[in-house]
Amino acid sequence: MPQARKSPLLPKEDAREAALFFVVAALCFLAALTGLATRAAYGAAESWAGQVQGEVTIRLLEGGEETSQSLANLVVELPGVLSAEPENRQDTERLLVPWLGENLPEDLPVSRYIAVQIDPSVPDMTEQIRDAAEGAGFQVEVEDHELWARDVERSLGILRLIGLVALGLLVTIVVSVIAFATHAALLARRDVVNVLHTCGASDRFISRLFEYRFFGLGLRAGILGALFALFGAMLLFFAAKQSGDRSWLLPQMSPDLGTFLVLIITPFISALVAMIAARLTVTRALGELS
Repeated sequence: MPQARKSPLLPKEDAREAALFFVVAALCFLAALTGLATRAAYGAAESWAGQVQGEVTIRLLEGGEETSQSLANLVVELPGVLSAEPENRQDTERLLVPWLGENLPEDLPVSRYIAVQIDPSVPDMTEQIRDAAEGAGFQVEVEDHELWARDVERSLGILRLIGLVALGLLVTIVVSVIAFATHAALLARRDVVNVLHTCGASDRFISRLFEYRFFGLGLRAGILGALFALFGAMLLFFAAKQSGDRSWLLPQMSPDLGTFLVLIITPFISALVAMIAARLTVTRALGELS
């Protein structure tokens, strides 16, 4: 007498789930890439804000190199000033190249600038520097970079909010898609569910069948999406390397620990979301069927 061959309650292969797999993989790719971009933007803004904090620029309206050096010597003696470095004419002319081009005439009047590093904990350093310079007879304009730092911090908050909203939207789409697919799969196998109920199987047992199935689907789709996100991040990283200093203010994706951490947790979050969505959908659907 031939032995009966065991078969799973739910078939291993289902053509209807192939489309769901690629949809979830695409959403995981977008979610991982959004997370990496948000993290890179946060790092770029934080780095730039850290560079401009504690910096003051003095523009000397009249005078040459000797006057600029004298002013720097005066400013560096003020309490709270860490350093004062005068910029030479060549440094200033390089700043004008994008607007005026190279080979500027020698008689072109060019302002002198002094880069000042201050202690951020000392208040009102801008006013102290201006009063000291004008009191010594220098005609200057003093610009505090703290204003730009506040603008960067404000932009940082907006970027963080946009990233969180985008991630939340993608997770919501994943839950909705998996919930719809789970409900359709449950209705398509209603005969199996009825037989299991007749045999005394609990709703928890039936729910676990679908949970494990969609957990595996979410895990595999998340791995595929994370791999594509890694490939995209590497392309952006090497593109930024090729552009050199021209993209220093833009978000930079780098292959560091944080990048790999985002990519590693993406499949597990996808699998967990898929399992929870399947559990909630099956529990509700079983209540409707019974």
